[in-house]
This record gives sequence, C-alpha cells and structure tokens, in this order.
Amino acid sequence: MTQPTVVQAEATRFSDLFFHGRFEVPWHQRYYDWSPNEVSDLLEDLKEAVEAKSDCYFLGAVILAGNGGGTWEINDGQQRMVTVSLVSAAFCRRFARDDSDPQREAIALRLLFDLEANRPCRLVDADEYTRRLEPPRNDSAVYRQMIRGRTIGTNGKLTAAWQRIEDFVGGLGLEESRDYFDYLIQRLEVACLRLPPEVDANAVFETINSRGRTLDDLDRLRNHLYSYFGGDSDLAGKEAIHEHLERIRTLFPRGKTAAAYLRCRLQCKWGFLRGSHFYRDARRALTERSRSLTTEAGEQGGNSPRYVSVLVEDVCSPAAAELFRMMTSTNPDPGFVEVFDVAAGSVTSRRNLTVLLRELGGYKVTHPLVFALLDRFVRETEGRRRRRIAKAVVRNLQQLSAFVLRTAFVRQRFAPSEFERKFADYARDIAAATDVADLAFGEFLGGCDGWGVLDDAYFIRALRNTRMKRGRMARQLLRGVNRAEQNDPPLLNEEKTTLEHVLPSAAQHWPTWRGFRDVDCTDWVDRVGNLTLMGPTDNRASANFNRSFQDKIGSYKRSSVAITRTLCEHREWTPEVVEERQNLIAEQAAAVWAFP
Repeated sequence: MTQPTVVQAEATRFSDLFFHGRFEVPWHQRYYDWSPNEVSDLLEDLKEAVEAKSDCYFLGAVILAGNGGGTWEINDGQQRMVTVSLVSAAFCRRFARDDSDPQREAIALRLLFDLEANRPCRLVDADEYTRRLEPPRNDSAVYRQMIRGRTIGTNGKLTAAWQRIEDFVGGLGLEESRDYFDYLIQRLEVACLRLPPEVDANAVFETINSRGRTLDDLDRLRNHLYSYFGGDSDLAGKEAIHEHLERIRTLFPRGKTAAAYLRCRLQCKWGFLRGSHFYRDARRALTERSRSLTTEAGEQGGNSPRYVSVLVEDVCSPAAAELFRMMTSTNPDPGFVEVFDVAAGSVTSRRNLTVLLRELGGYKVTHPLVFALLDRFVRETEGRRRRRIAKAVVRNLQQLSAFVLRTAFVRQRFAPSEFERKFADYARDIAAATDVADLAFGEFLGGCDGWGVLDDAYFIRALRNTRMKRGRMARQLLRGVNRAEQNDPPLLNEEKTTLEHVLPSAAQHWPTWRGFRDVDCTDWVDRVGNLTLMGPTDNRASANFNRSFQDKIGSYKRSSVAITRTLCEHREWTPEVVEERQNLIAEQAAAVWAFP
C-alpha cells in the first residue's frame, strides 16, 4: 500500500486558492517589498496574455504552512498574493462604480473577503466582511483601507504599488476591464505546496530557494525561444537554440555580460530594448515579428520557428561575440586593431581605433553604435569596399567620441537615459543601411546635441569655467590633450598616469604657496587648469613635495608626461597662470575632439 505524502502539492487557479482559504504573513517575514516597476511588469505581462488569449499565465509556486487554526501562513509568495489581491480590489472598485458590473464586483469581493459563494455582497458593505489575507503588521491598516475601497496616503511601498495598480486599471475601458478580470480569475495559475503544522516550513523554503542559481535574462530568453518549437518533432530546433546560447554563456560566463551582449546585438536588429526590462522587451519584439510571418497558405506565424532559428544563429555567431568582447575589453585585440587601422589609413594617427575604443569604453550607452559600425567592417570581405567602410567607421567613431566626451566634460556627466533610445534606434539604422559610408552620422549626433557642445565657441567658453574633481573625466580630458603634445608616445603608458593637483588639495599646504596668498584657494584647486598628470615612473620629492610650486618643479621637469613638463615654463603658480592654462586646455580639447 502506497504511503501518502506529507507535503501536498497541486496546480491551481489563483482565484480558487483565495476562494477556499484564509491567509496571513508570519511576523518574521519581510514587509511588502515590490517596487512599482515590478508591479507594472506583472500587470503588463497579464495584459499580453489576455490579448494573446493564452491558455494560462503561470505565476510560480507559493508555499503555505498550516498553523492548526484554519489559517494558512504564507511562507513563500507574499509579494504575489498581496499584489494579485490588490489588483482584484482595484477591479472591484471599478465594477462598483455606478453599479457597472455587480456580478464581477461580487466575485472580486469573494476573493478578498471570506464570503459564502451565494451570499449577496457589495463593496459599500465591506466593513462588515472578514478579509482573507492578513499582510505584515506595518502594512495591515493601509491594506484594509485599500480592499474596502477607501482613499489612502502616499507613503510606503504598498501604497506606491496600489497607485500603480489604480492608474493601470483606470486606463482600461469597461470591456477591457471585464476581459482582464475574467482572465485573472479563470486563467491565472500557481503551484501550491501545502505543509502540515508538523513540517518545518522554513526548512522547506530554504531548501527550495538555495538549490541551483536564480534564472537570469539569458535563461529566461532561452526558455521563451524554446516555446517556438513544439513537440518531439522540433527537438533538433531546441537543441540548436541551446547550443548557440551555451556558446554565449561560455564566452561570457558572467550572466550580466552575456545579457549585455545579447541586448546590444538585438538592438542592432530591432532598436531600443530597455536594460531593466530586457527580457520583456526582447520577448515582445520577437513575438511581434514572428506573428507578422505567414506561411505560403497564409497561416499566421507559420514561419516562426525558421525565423527564430536564423535569428539565434546570427545573433550568437562567434564573430559577432568576439567583436563585442574585443570592443569592450580594456585592451582591444591588437591583431584586429592593426587590420582595421591599416584599412582605415589611421595607423599613424593618434586617434586610431585603440584610442577611440578606450575613450568610448566607459560609456556603455554607445556600445550599440560602436558594434553596428564595426560589424559592417567585419562582415565586408571585398578589399576596396572594406577600406571604404573602415574610413567611414573611423570617421564616425571620432565624431561619436567628440560628442560623448565634449558633453561629459561640459555637463560633468553623460546620462545614458537621455541617449540610449536614440543610440539604439540609430544602431538599427546603421545595420540596415545599404552603404555605411553614406550615413549622415554627424547630422544624427547634431540632433542629439541639446546643449551646443558641438559648437567650438560654446564648448571652449564652457570648459574655461569648468571645475573637475579627481576622476575619469578629468583624466580623459588631460590624456587627450597630452596625446596631441606627446612626441614620444611609446615611452608613456597613459593608462597608468595619475591625476595631480598642482596647487595641493589639502588646505594645510596653502599658506606656503606664495602665489595664492590672500586668495581663497578653494576656488582654484579643482579648476582644470590646476590639474595635470604624473607618469607611472615619475618621482615625487619626499615630504616637501606639496610645500611650494618650486618644490614640485624638479619632478615636473623630469616627468614622462608632455603637458606636465610644460609647467616648468612658469616661475610661480598663481590664479592668473591657472586661468591662462585652463583657457589653453579648452582650446586644445576643442582641437583634439574636433567635430566637422
């Protein structure tokens, strides 16, 4: 005779779970913690499922522990159960308004409150009802007001989630609301594990959540791609998808890097995909494109598996992955760089591919543009066309670097959110262009310039008044200016140069600097004209190094950095000298990062 299992597991509709139970969140569980974005993700996912008429939407597993008193403790699944109940409460309020749908209003109330199936009920009488779900204590009072249809405050994650839900439901028409609510009641499913009181619920939770690793975007995208291949007959298609994506996993063992590559690659095909919602946006884009395909007989989506197979094979090609790895590396592959520079005629240029990749490498928002341009060069095999493309690519990368760095220098930042959609969409245009050499890349960047940084006069004027703390931008600025002055570049490893204040940043040294007596030094320390670079082998004099300008001159004179050696031309360091030097650096920067 088979012994029955202790832990009972079943697949069930979310609504049935609520209709036949009462629940509470144990005191030791964390409070409600979903952000409005996570709530929006669930709402939008369900909306897509409704529109696609999906058989079900599976919301994962919940673990319920019996407490012996008829109420189940939510050991895992609090965030989802609370969120779904709030969605039901918002629809309840929607259907109660003007008595628009009393039947669905009653169904929603039965989900929220412990009511008999045939008992007449209305939202206005909710104070008389016993709620099914008891959230953590700090959320309890607010939750009670929400499900009873009352207005609440604006503080806390639970209220932020409620506001997002109300905004979403309020944007639906009555028929849309009915379809959405019906799907929520009839098609939303979970896997429910019920544990009797004698089982240690925390041990079960720990076992489930500590085995294996959390799915990342690559895993989730792969699972979605599998869905285009049904049954055993398409097993070969699934295996091919698996092999291609595993190759990417091997090349980029860190999940975030693999996802960054896939996002960059797919944006070159489809345009902008949000980084924070990469899987969702990629899935939506893939669904839209696969639906647009038809078989010869006109059946919708008949060529989807073929499209997916070709897409994945192309996106995961070794050449493309190696290109991305090369262009994002701190030390770009010298073999590739040499081949490219020879084709572009930039071998002797001080702004060759290595320099451009290093300048742009820290600005991930530019990766789709850089990849799309270099990929056109990689794909071309005919010699003359390849040289023509290389010249166009290096010209466009120089323009991109000029726009990015000029913006960063003047505004003290380069905000990805302001450019990522424009850059990703234009990367798609580059990939689709007939001839990359004919692209109006400069005009595109000009359209992105909302501050006038591409105008030399404005840029120089703005940089003359700029202060910079120690950091990447100050080093980039001075390295670029120095590169134009350095006559012995092989002798200097500029990546190992460090930033130096001429007038020291420490106030304890200021009294011994004659040129700054009776001057507020805080106004001058972080001026660009007061900054310079020191080479990795440059010697600093002992403890007296910062006592005066004269104590520094010896080290500056022997420096391996050209712009630092020129400091010896000054007999004294004064505010006037700093201002003069800053004006010169601004003019030199405009020439280094020139824009036609």
